[in-house]
Amino acid sequence: MSLLQLFEEIKQKEWIEIPEGWLQGRTVFGGLVAGLLMQKACCNIQDANKRLLSCSVTFVGPVQQGPAQLTVEILREGKSVTTLETRLWQDGAVQTILVASFGVPRASNIEVRQEPIVPVYAPPEDLQPIPFARQMPECYQHFDVCWQKVIILLQEVSMLTLEDEQGSLQRSMKIVK
Repeated sequence: MSLLQLFEEIKQKEWIEIPEGWLQGRTVFGGLVAGLLMQKACCNIQDANKRLLSCSVTFVGPVQQGPAQLTVEILREGKSVTTLETRLWQDGAVQTILVASFGVPRASNIEVRQEPIVPVYAPPEDLQPIPFARQMPECYQHFDVCWQKVIILLQEVSMLTLEDEQGSLQRSMKIVK
């Protein structure tokens, strides 16, 4: 079963079958489990304008291949924000919990600029996938694992600290590439 088929099943059913081939050690790959719960959460957001604001995933116990129940509880639904909790159950016990808040964009005078330094990566088509080997976690068969040489552009940062007449410290920062 493909991920797309599994995600379609999540839209329509409370009980799903977690397919074989996704183990990472003794449990199903956490990225798949988080994705299943997020898909179930997104299916329960009725307002198309609401976007994911925050998300927390707690892995309570090991998730196994096979039947799993996905439940959703809307904790609060307002006109601007909806907060919900999605749980994955197996054998009558909660194995994973996702809590997420979705909200509509709002105008604000506050501007937060978070511009991380992004490494320069080679395009995927230029990479050679590593063949799956039995020493790898089982879930790796679903990914193209490639070695990637990363070039990180470092910035030189110098800071100047000055003291004004009242003894207050004034700082300025200069970024030099």
